[in-house]
Amino acid sequence: MPSGDLFFELTSAKQTTTLMNLHKMAHFDITVVPHNSLNFLRGVIAVEDLLNVSSDEILENMQDQKVCGVRRIAIRWDGQVRNT
Repeated sequence: MPSGDLFFELTSAKQTTTLMNLHKMAHFDITVVPHNSLNFLRGVIAVEDLLNVSSDEILENMQDQKVCGVRRIAIRWDGQVRNT
């Protein structure tokens, strides 16, 4: 990478754990961190009970599951735009 950082693509959880525990490579001190925008998934949650819960509250309650963003989907129903 232009910054001098190294990018590793791993194929197993064991490799990831091993790499995350490294503190030296050759004679260099290193810091290993996961990439902040790769390796994430997007999904849709359809739960009627969450209609009146704010996106901020949903995010707050899902942060322990490493959720980093919540947004509502707008749909057109009977000529009106409604949030889901």
